[in-house]
Amino acid sequence: MATIMKVILLLVNPVIFTCLSSTSSAKGIALWNDPDCYISKKISNVSPQQLVEEFLKEDSEGLLINSSKIEKFALCPGFQGGPDAYEVVKRYSIKKEKIEKDKAEFLVTFDTLGTVSSGGSSGELNTFLKNIEQKNVLLKLIKTPYGWRINFESTHTPRLTTSSARKYLPHRAWLPGKQRLFEETIK
Repeated sequence: MATIMKVILLLVNPVIFTCLSSTSSAKGIALWNDPDCYISKKISNVSPQQLVEEFLKEDSEGLLINSSKIEKFALCPGFQGGPDAYEVVKRYSIKKEKIEKDKAEFLVTFDTLGTVSSGGSSGELNTFLKNIEQKNVLLKLIKTPYGWRINFESTHTPRLTTSSARKYLPHRAWLPGKQRLFEETIK
């Protein structure tokens, strides 16, 4: 019932849904008490900085491509779908942080090279969209009874370094010319 209500709220007013998902439900219950949240109740005593640094390291190494592995970082891993694509990055750096008692924000800059995703009529092929840019991502953290967690506002897109992207690239065929473009871009 709670999930249906959220979907209806999202369809009617996305602003209401955003407020509910980032703070609390309509009943005043913390988001992590939502049965669809599936928060990891394993206690984590790491600082917000440590959590973000560990998250960025594991993400860049491709360890979070399996969406179940994100549970130690995500406020509500139950709201995360499996990734359909991942970005390839040269590097990342934490540019700015703001830490308060119960929440924190970290601005992370990624030097992005492009995106690997599924292509073809049934998604059976790899494709690569070259997009060299510097991208800023704001990670918002919330302190829960179980420790700090990242509150993703949408499904997390994994960001892999070039060496990790080569390692975790599914062994499938590519759309014509896309593997060559991928290899040339990530040299």
